[in-house]
Amino acid sequence: MKLLLILSIVIVQVAFAQTTPDYAKETCWAVQVEDVFMDDYSVWLSDNNHEFISIFTPSACVGKWG
Repeated sequence: MKLLLILSIVIVQVAFAQTTPDYAKETCWAVQVEDVFMDDYSVWLSDNNHEFISIFTPSACVGKWG
């Protein structure tokens, strides 16, 4: 029974560690690649006091969806 409890705690800890985002690392990466885009534009969005980068690519098509 003790082994089952310890095993379940370890599994929960591993699952939680893999789903926790590293916002500092993501922001650092985004700042580094922001100036590299050739044909695209970087757009900073925010949600719940967290800024993240998105890539806007203009459409080459002219029509219903372009």
